[in-house]
Amino acid sequence: MQEYAGAEAVERAYRTQLAKGEVGLGEEKFEAGFAESMREFLEWVQFEHRAKPNTVLSHLSTSKHLIAYFKEKALGAISAGEVEDYKRWCSAQKCKPRTVSKKGPPKPTNPFSPATINRELALLKKFFNHQIKKNVVGQNPVSQVKMLREAGPKDRILSEDEERLYLLAANQPF
Repeated sequence: MQEYAGAEAVERAYRTQLAKGEVGLGEEKFEAGFAESMREFLEWVQFEHRAKPNTVLSHLSTSKHLIAYFKEKALGAISAGEVEDYKRWCSAQKCKPRTVSKKGPPKPTNPFSPATINRELALLKKFFNHQIKKNVVGQNPVSQVKMLREAGPKDRILSEDEERLYLLAANQPF
């Protein structure tokens, strides 16, 4: 009798997995590569944030390095470890100068700042959350990755003109 009870428990567990779609019956979903999925996500961003053009431009710009790194990798194959590798790869990259000077030597390039890498990780996290909503992936690998520590705000001394304007704009009595 106990043999049957154990077999029934295994059968119930298997039926539960079947109902949840956790076992391999049925069609396997075609999973697009990262670059194609990111382009679809950016189309959604352009629609969703059409009233915020700066947000759209920021996402378009930030996604370039993500697409260059992950290319055609399947979304389900991207792990937290791979995102950590991306952080290291980004920190070794050099920024292109914003302007090219025709006079004199070219400006030196600097590595990506922690803030830049964090903005890219934030976009990647948003991308994976969107893919979860679409049932393309089951989890967000970026949620297991720690953001880089950013430099705090720099102290700045106000000029006399800035101080005067600030005091004029402040509520009275100050």
